Amino acid sequence: MDWTTNAGPAGHKGTGPVDGRTRKVFIADDHPSATFAVLQLLSTAFAVPGSHCLTFHGSAELLAACADSPDGDVRLVVLDLLMPGKLKRVRLVQAVMQADPTAQVVIYTAEESAFLASAVFRAGALGYVAKTSAVAELAQAIEAVGSGGRYLDRNIDLDSIKAHPWTSLTEAERSILLAFSRGEKAAEIGERTGRSYSTVTTHKYSGLAKLGLRDGSDLLPYLYANGLHYELDEPHGQ
Repeated sequence: MDWTTNAGPAGHKGTGPVDGRTRKVFIADDHPSATFAVLQLLSTAFAVPGSHCLTFHGSAELLAACADSPDGDVRLVVLDLLMPGKLKRVRLVQAVMQADPTAQVVIYTAEESAFLASAVFRAGALGYVAKTSAVAELAQAIEAVGSGGRYLDRNIDLDSIKAHPWTSLTEAERSILLAFSRGEKAAEIGERTGRSYSTVTTHKYSGLAKLGLRDGSDLLPYLYANGLHYELDEPHGQ
Protein backbone atom coordinates (compact mmCIF):
# COMPACT_ATOMS: atom_id res chain seq x y z
CA MET A 1 0.00 0.00 0.00
CA ASP A 2 1.15 3.52 -0.76
CA TRP A 3 0.87 5.14 2.64
CA THR A 4 0.52 8.59 1.14
CA THR A 5 -2.31 7.87 -1.30
CA ASN A 6 -4.44 5.32 0.57
CA ALA A 7 -4.08 2.92 -2.36
CA GLY A 8 -1.93 -0.14 -2.65
CA PRO A 9 -0.78 -3.27 -4.47
CA ALA A 10 -2.57 -6.58 -4.77
CA GLY A 11 -5.97 -4.94 -4.44
CA HIS A 12 -5.40 -3.60 -0.94
CA LYS A 13 -7.24 -0.35 -0.28
CA GLY A 14 -4.82 0.36 2.54
CA THR A 15 -4.76 2.09 5.85
CA GLY A 16 -3.25 5.38 4.84
CA PRO A 17 -4.21 8.96 5.67
CA VAL A 18 -7.88 9.82 6.00
CA ASP A 19 -8.88 13.25 4.64
CA GLY A 20 -5.30 14.42 5.06
CA ARG A 21 -5.07 13.40 8.71
CA THR A 22 -2.11 11.44 10.09
CA ARG A 23 -2.70 7.73 10.67
CA LYS A 24 -0.73 5.82 13.28
CA VAL A 25 -0.78 2.08 13.97
CA PHE A 26 -0.55 0.94 17.58
CA ILE A 27 0.46 -2.71 18.04
CA ALA A 28 -0.35 -3.84 21.56
CA ASP A 29 0.93 -7.33 22.35
CA ASP A 30 3.34 -8.63 24.98
CA HIS A 31 4.58 -11.45 22.75
CA PRO A 32 7.57 -10.27 20.64
CA SER A 33 6.89 -12.85 17.94
CA ALA A 34 3.32 -11.59 17.46
CA THR A 35 4.45 -7.97 17.41
CA PHE A 36 7.12 -8.79 14.81
CA ALA A 37 4.58 -10.65 12.65
CA VAL A 38 2.19 -7.69 12.67
CA LEU A 39 4.99 -5.25 11.84
CA GLN A 40 6.08 -7.47 8.95
CA LEU A 41 2.53 -7.68 7.65
CA LEU A 42 2.06 -3.92 7.80
CA SER A 43 5.33 -3.40 5.95
CA THR A 44 4.97 -6.05 3.25
CA ALA A 45 1.22 -6.00 2.59
CA PHE A 46 0.48 -2.34 3.19
CA ALA A 47 3.85 -0.55 2.93
CA VAL A 48 3.26 1.13 6.27
CA PRO A 49 6.38 3.07 7.28
CA GLY A 50 7.94 1.96 10.54
CA SER A 51 7.77 5.55 11.74
CA HIS A 52 3.98 5.27 11.75
CA CYS A 53 3.97 2.21 14.04
CA LEU A 54 4.25 2.16 17.82
CA THR A 55 4.44 -1.01 19.91
CA PHE A 56 3.18 -1.56 23.46
CA HIS A 57 3.65 -4.48 25.82
CA GLY A 58 1.22 -3.56 28.60
CA SER A 59 -2.25 -2.08 28.90
CA ALA A 60 -1.22 0.92 31.02
CA GLU A 61 1.26 2.30 28.47
CA LEU A 62 -1.20 1.67 25.64
CA LEU A 63 -4.00 3.56 27.38
CA ALA A 64 -1.70 6.45 28.21
CA ALA A 65 -0.71 6.73 24.54
CA CYS A 66 -4.34 6.52 23.40
CA ALA A 67 -5.28 9.36 25.71
CA ASP A 68 -2.35 11.50 24.55
CA SER A 69 -3.32 12.01 20.92
CA PRO A 70 -2.83 15.10 18.76
CA ASP A 71 -6.14 16.38 17.45
CA GLY A 72 -6.93 14.93 14.05
CA ASP A 73 -4.79 11.80 14.32
CA VAL A 74 -6.42 8.55 13.20
CA ARG A 75 -5.33 5.50 15.13
CA LEU A 76 -5.55 1.85 14.08
CA VAL A 77 -4.97 -0.37 17.13
CA VAL A 78 -4.04 -4.03 16.66
CA LEU A 79 -4.84 -5.30 20.14
CA ASP A 80 -4.09 -8.48 22.04
CA LEU A 81 -6.67 -8.96 24.78
CA LEU A 82 -4.29 -10.39 27.38
CA MET A 83 -1.35 -8.21 28.33
CA PRO A 84 0.31 -7.19 31.59
CA GLY A 85 -1.89 -4.68 33.41
CA LYS A 86 -5.13 -4.44 35.34
CA LEU A 87 -7.46 -4.61 32.36
CA LYS A 88 -8.03 -7.38 29.83
CA ARG A 89 -10.48 -8.56 27.22
CA VAL A 90 -13.74 -6.57 27.12
CA ARG A 91 -12.77 -4.11 29.83
CA LEU A 92 -9.53 -3.35 28.00
CA VAL A 93 -11.40 -2.59 24.78
CA GLN A 94 -13.80 -0.36 26.70
CA ALA A 95 -10.87 1.52 28.22
CA VAL A 96 -9.21 2.01 24.82
CA MET A 97 -12.44 3.40 23.38
CA GLN A 98 -12.88 5.68 26.37
CA ALA A 99 -9.33 6.99 25.97
CA ASP A 100 -9.76 7.48 22.23
CA PRO A 101 -13.34 7.19 20.92
CA THR A 102 -12.08 7.44 17.32
CA ALA A 103 -9.70 4.46 17.59
CA GLN A 104 -10.15 1.72 14.99
CA VAL A 105 -9.56 -1.43 17.01
CA VAL A 106 -8.68 -4.80 15.49
CA ILE A 107 -8.54 -7.61 18.05
CA TYR A 108 -5.75 -10.13 17.42
CA THR A 109 -6.04 -12.82 20.06
CA ALA A 110 -5.48 -16.49 20.80
CA GLU A 111 -9.09 -16.80 21.97
CA GLU A 112 -11.44 -18.30 19.37
CA SER A 113 -14.72 -17.40 21.03
CA ALA A 114 -17.86 -16.21 19.28
CA PHE A 115 -19.15 -14.94 22.62
CA LEU A 116 -16.00 -12.91 23.23
CA ALA A 117 -15.99 -11.57 19.67
CA SER A 118 -19.57 -10.41 20.09
CA ALA A 119 -18.74 -8.76 23.41
CA VAL A 120 -15.74 -6.81 22.10
CA PHE A 121 -17.72 -5.67 19.07
CA ARG A 122 -20.33 -4.26 21.45
CA ALA A 123 -17.50 -2.56 23.35
CA GLY A 124 -16.38 -0.76 20.19
CA ALA A 125 -13.90 -3.03 18.39
CA LEU A 126 -14.24 -3.17 14.60
CA GLY A 127 -12.28 -6.33 13.82
CA TYR A 128 -11.63 -9.69 15.46
CA VAL A 129 -9.06 -12.25 14.29
CA ALA A 130 -7.80 -15.39 16.04
CA LYS A 131 -4.04 -15.93 16.08
CA THR A 132 -4.65 -19.54 15.06
CA SER A 133 -5.95 -18.33 11.69
CA ALA A 134 -3.82 -17.62 8.65
CA VAL A 135 -2.14 -14.22 8.60
CA ALA A 136 -4.30 -13.40 5.58
CA GLU A 137 -7.22 -13.04 7.99
CA LEU A 138 -5.40 -10.28 9.84
CA ALA A 139 -4.51 -8.58 6.56
CA GLN A 140 -8.15 -8.58 5.52
CA ALA A 141 -9.21 -7.26 8.91
CA ILE A 142 -6.71 -4.39 8.77
CA GLU A 143 -7.80 -3.53 5.24
CA ALA A 144 -11.50 -3.61 6.12
CA VAL A 145 -11.21 -1.64 9.34
CA GLY A 146 -8.72 0.83 7.87
CA SER A 147 -11.24 1.48 5.10
CA GLY A 148 -14.05 2.20 7.54
CA GLY A 149 -15.60 -1.27 7.72
CA ARG A 150 -15.75 -4.21 10.11
CA TYR A 151 -14.25 -7.68 9.96
CA LEU A 152 -14.80 -10.99 11.74
CA ASP A 153 -12.51 -13.99 11.38
CA ARG A 154 -14.18 -16.40 8.94
CA ASN A 155 -13.57 -19.28 11.36
CA ILE A 156 -15.79 -17.70 14.03
CA ASP A 157 -19.57 -17.95 13.70
CA LEU A 158 -21.53 -15.33 15.63
CA ASP A 159 -24.79 -17.04 14.68
CA SER A 160 -23.77 -19.99 16.86
CA ILE A 161 -24.49 -17.84 19.90
CA LYS A 162 -28.21 -17.67 19.19
CA ALA A 163 -28.85 -21.37 19.78
CA HIS A 164 -26.36 -21.75 22.64
CA PRO A 165 -27.80 -22.77 26.04
CA TRP A 166 -26.00 -19.86 27.73
CA THR A 167 -28.29 -17.41 25.95
CA SER A 168 -31.35 -19.15 27.44
CA LEU A 169 -30.37 -18.13 30.98
CA THR A 170 -32.13 -15.28 32.71
CA GLU A 171 -29.97 -12.38 33.86
CA ALA A 172 -30.39 -13.57 37.46
CA GLU A 173 -29.34 -17.12 36.61
CA ARG A 174 -26.34 -15.88 34.65
CA SER A 175 -25.08 -13.48 37.32
CA ILE A 176 -25.52 -16.04 40.10
CA LEU A 177 -23.74 -18.81 38.20
CA LEU A 178 -20.87 -16.43 37.49
CA ALA A 179 -20.73 -15.47 41.16
CA PHE A 180 -20.44 -19.12 42.16
CA SER A 181 -17.72 -19.54 39.53
CA ARG A 182 -15.78 -16.69 41.14
CA GLY A 183 -15.87 -18.57 44.44
CA GLU A 184 -18.71 -16.81 46.23
CA LYS A 185 -21.00 -18.75 48.56
CA ALA A 186 -24.80 -18.69 48.38
CA ALA A 187 -25.09 -16.67 51.58
CA GLU A 188 -22.59 -14.09 50.29
CA ILE A 189 -24.42 -13.77 46.98
CA GLY A 190 -27.72 -13.37 48.81
CA GLU A 191 -26.36 -10.64 51.05
CA ARG A 192 -24.77 -8.78 48.15
CA THR A 193 -27.81 -8.96 45.87
CA GLY A 194 -30.58 -8.73 48.46
CA ARG A 195 -31.93 -12.18 47.59
CA SER A 196 -32.85 -14.93 50.00
CA TYR A 197 -30.71 -18.06 50.26
CA SER A 198 -33.48 -20.14 48.68
CA THR A 199 -33.85 -17.73 45.76
CA VAL A 200 -30.11 -17.83 45.10
CA THR A 201 -30.01 -21.63 45.10
CA THR A 202 -33.15 -21.84 42.95
CA HIS A 203 -31.52 -19.63 40.30
CA LYS A 204 -28.32 -21.67 40.56
CA TYR A 205 -29.93 -25.04 39.95
CA SER A 206 -32.34 -23.82 37.28
CA GLY A 207 -29.37 -22.33 35.44
CA LEU A 208 -27.31 -25.50 35.77
CA ALA A 209 -30.23 -27.53 34.43
CA LYS A 210 -30.52 -25.31 31.35
CA LEU A 211 -26.82 -25.82 30.69
CA GLY A 212 -27.07 -29.57 31.17
CA LEU A 213 -24.68 -29.55 34.13
CA ARG A 214 -24.91 -31.82 37.17
CA ASP A 215 -23.56 -29.47 39.81
CA GLY A 216 -21.51 -26.36 40.40
CA SER A 217 -18.18 -28.16 40.01
CA ASP A 218 -18.90 -28.53 36.29
CA LEU A 219 -19.49 -24.83 35.77
CA LEU A 220 -15.96 -23.41 35.55
CA PRO A 221 -14.79 -26.04 33.02
CA TYR A 222 -17.98 -25.32 31.05
CA LEU A 223 -17.21 -21.59 30.88
CA TYR A 224 -13.69 -22.23 29.59
CA ALA A 225 -14.79 -24.90 27.12
CA ASN A 226 -17.41 -22.60 25.61
CA GLY A 227 -15.33 -19.43 25.44
CA LEU A 228 -17.31 -17.75 28.21
CA HIS A 229 -14.60 -17.33 30.83
CA TYR A 230 -14.20 -13.67 29.86
CA GLU A 231 -17.46 -13.12 31.78
CA LEU A 232 -15.48 -13.71 34.97
CA ASP A 233 -13.50 -10.51 34.25
CA GLU A 234 -16.59 -8.36 34.68
CA PRO A 235 -17.70 -6.71 37.93
CA HIS A 236 -20.19 -8.69 40.00
CA GLY A 237 -23.69 -8.52 38.60
CA GLN A 238 -26.81 -8.05 40.62
